[in-house]
Amino acid sequence: MIHHAPVFHGDTIYAQSEVLTLRESRSRPGWGIVTVASEGYNQAGVKVISFKRTIMIKQRSHAE
Repeated sequence: MIHHAPVFHGDTIYAQSEVLTLRESRSRPGWGIVTVASEGYNQAGVKVISFKRTIMIKQRSHAE
């Protein structure tokens, strides 16, 4: 996590995320591993934070 600029009370924060990688879990069938990069911007469009995270999420069936 990188803090690029300060955030103050009353600021409005907007987020943008991008999926970087997707793969099936080797240890938990029916689950996937997703790596996401996110950036947060204040109301002036200044980047205030950026970070990457990896999460485990249940896969949907093909019928969904």
